[in-house]
Amino acid sequence: MPQVRSVIPSFPGQGMMSSQPKLVSVKPVEPAKHLIAQLTFSADVTEESVDAAIKFLNEAQAQDGLEAVVIELNSDGGSVTDGFRLAREIEKSRVPVICVVEGSAASEGFYLLQSCTERYMTKRSMLMIHYPYFIIKANTPMDRTTLARLQEETRLIGAIWTEYAGRRLKISLTQLRKRIEWSDWNLLYVEALKIGAVDGIVSSVEDAVKDIGETLKVRTIKP
Repeated sequence: MPQVRSVIPSFPGQGMMSSQPKLVSVKPVEPAKHLIAQLTFSADVTEESVDAAIKFLNEAQAQDGLEAVVIELNSDGGSVTDGFRLAREIEKSRVPVICVVEGSAASEGFYLLQSCTERYMTKRSMLMIHYPYFIIKANTPMDRTTLARLQEETRLIGAIWTEYAGRRLKISLTQLRKRIEWSDWNLLYVEALKIGAVDGIVSSVEDAVKDIGETLKVRTIKP
């Protein structure tokens, strides 16, 4: 019988579970007509969480008859380089990867959302777009040459990031860069849908998963 699998990457210090991702549920979708895999990615974007997500995607796609992967996404962002790795794996998927934001898709979380075949969010969720930046610890030795190099790397990564993250939006790249030049851009569902940051609004992740299991299509609701 077609099944849904959920994996939640988590880390020390969150106070919820161990640092190792674990299978939290395996259950049939009723009525189940299509084999889908569900990944619950509720974590910062780090080397560990991305490794876990990629491992899950590879294992899921090894299943005969798999027709779609659903990612429940809730992330405030994290490592740009690790986010790039996961985005590439999502794009390489042999089956559609459908992302549903439940909570937050901010910073690198927004970047991951834009890599998915289909993009949805619930009404209680929020998206956030901003330029990538480096975090430098206090008292870190820094000469002018090193600082200049970091500034140039930040500029280049920012250009790459915004071009990718904004390629499916209904606004121009120039408009996007101007909007996030000096501040974060927080998006609730109405504005997110208007600018094309998502393809639709869903009532819940559970309903979206049920729809996909039945018809491979997501029923959206009016904003």
